[in-house]
Amino acid sequence: MDSRERTLLVLDHKVGDRIPIEFWGTPSIARFLESELGTPYSEFLHECDVDLRHIDGPVYTGPPLEGGSDIWGVKRGVVSTGLSDQSECYNEVMNPPPSHV
Repeated sequence: MDSRERTLLVLDHKVGDRIPIEFWGTPSIARFLESELGTPYSEFLHECDVDLRHIDGPVYTGPPLEGGSDIWGVKRGVVSTGLSDQSECYNEVMNPPPSHV
C-alpha cells in the first residue's frame, strides 16, 4: 500500500496497513539531518516512510484578521526553537478548534 492509498483510506474512516506518518521538522532540523546523513531531507522522509508532506497553501488576501487568528478562527502564537542563534521561530496553535468540528 502506498502513501496515497493509506491516507485516502484513513480520510474515509477505513483501516489501512498502518497509520499514515507525518513529520514536520524546522529548517534547522532539516539542515542537521542532511548534514548528519549526507542525503537531502526529502530522501530522509522517503527512507523513513513518511507519508504526508507539508505544502504551502494559497495566501490569504481578505480583510485583516483580528487577534492573531487564521481564517478559521484558530489563534497561533510565535514559538522560538530555543536554538543558540534564536533566529528560528514557527507558529504554534494556541487554541485548537473544538473537537466536534
